[in-house]
Amino acid sequence: LDDPAIDAIIVVYVPMGTAGQQELAEVVKQAVSAAEARTDRPKPVLVCLLHQDRPASGHTGLTTGLPLFRFPEAAARALAHAARYAAWLGRPPGETAELGEVDVEAARRVIETALDSHGPTQLDRAASRALLAAAGLSVSEAAEEAEEADETAVIVRMVEDPSFGPLIGFGLSGAVAEVWHDRAFCITPLNRTDAQDLVRSIRGFGLLQRNHAAADLTALEDLLLRVSWLIEECPEIAALELQPVSVRTAGRGVVIRDGRVSVRPLRPGAGPASR
Repeated sequence: LDDPAIDAIIVVYVPMGTAGQQELAEVVKQAVSAAEARTDRPKPVLVCLLHQDRPASGHTGLTTGLPLFRFPEAAARALAHAARYAAWLGRPPGETAELGEVDVEAARRVIETALDSHGPTQLDRAASRALLAAAGLSVSEAAEEAEEADETAVIVRMVEDPSFGPLIGFGLSGAVAEVWHDRAFCITPLNRTDAQDLVRSIRGFGLLQRNHAAADLTALEDLLLRVSWLIEECPEIAALELQPVSVRTAGRGVVIRDGRVSVRPLRPGAGPASR
């Protein structure tokens, strides 16, 4: 506990008949209390008690005052989650994105026209293009933008989670990515740090840097920020999918090959402010 090279401790106790669990718990608690009195930065200490007679519920009746686990793997996972959360809390606030070439009124017109005409519906190709264009996103014609050998295909989608609301999903596009289930999600709205983290959080991120030709990550992150803007400004969007999106080498942008958007009327009280 006093060693500066040690950041956290997991005490694992295997019964050997020399001490009882409560006795061990008291010794650990006393040691932790004494160490905390000597420092202003106490270390996390977790206790794992292995015992064949322990109830399946994990309840022992012990009063340790410390996090108590049945298996060392669970203790290690809990410690890892706590460390990641602490690192996340320590990050500087993300920078809010200032986006140019966006048109809220144009986006609202597309949504309102679609709902007035059809109610809940998947927008047709022209309406989807117009809505995306209002966010500064252009869907290309295949004939206009031929695929290139150094492109990487990705997918960007928005899904509605019943607990968290709109989520933006990102991952590689294609059969291999589907097999890997390599998708990452982030709650909207995204700031610049969120967009950067989302791109780098998939296992296949290295494929965006293949052949020593770095992909245009700046353009990809800008695309994610514009999708986030659109979702926040138009809460009637029920689903959105851009697939495939071809990411070209650094400085050469991204090409949206196809995009589909579904809309539905808002529930009473729903909207950007309520999120």
